[in-house]
Amino acid sequence: MERRGITNLLLAVIAGVLLFGKDAMLGGLQGFFVVAVVIAIIWGLLALAGWGVRETLKAFREAKDWSEVAGVLYFIALCFIGMPMFVYAGWLWLDGAERPLNEAMDSWIGKA
Repeated sequence: MERRGITNLLLAVIAGVLLFGKDAMLGGLQGFFVVAVVIAIIWGLLALAGWGVRETLKAFREAKDWSEVAGVLYFIALCFIGMPMFVYAGWLWLDGAERPLNEAMDSWIGKA
């Protein structure tokens, strides 16, 4: 009975189709897939944020003088403000804006 996991899963799917119908099972599987994708995206974003914090703290520890600290702060601002603004400008460009960078600068991201 230990090596029958896939067989048991397939039997459960067949029983679900027989009990609830094909549309209900497909809707449930689609809902499960959407939830799994959202969880994976959130996990990826949190992992990226954790990596960024670790690398930033490491750069602050390795900084020798105030000019290197200013460089680290500039890089942080570029990553967390500049990059989203340029991504938003690219999105506006794909959307058909005539001057996407100017429109991005006038948005709430540009005002940051």
